[in-house]
Amino acid sequence: MGVQNSLRDLGRYSWGLQLHLGINRLLLWRRNAQLLAKRAQGQILGKPKGTLQKSKFDQNLEKIKELLGYGLSVRKIARVLGYTSHIALNTYINKRGLHQTVEA
Repeated sequence: MGVQNSLRDLGRYSWGLQLHLGINRLLLWRRNAQLLAKRAQGQILGKPKGTLQKSKFDQNLEKIKELLGYGLSVRKIARVLGYTSHIALNTYINKRGLHQTVEA
């Protein structure tokens, strides 16, 4: 009896889920069609190459430069500042050219 009720409830509410998914699919299709039309007109989509976005490392920028100046490795700097990913910190340093600014 319990299984039949759950299956009945599932069938009763599945139309709502199907409607929701159908609307999302339609909106996604419409957005993609608009973007493809813009691309066909020659408009460049997305953010420009080389754009630097805000980062969680920005708040410690001066400290990172100072520690790089002392010759600490990126892995040790990440550990000192409490970051879990030294790879992300290394990418941040390379994209902003912080190695060059410290050496100069």
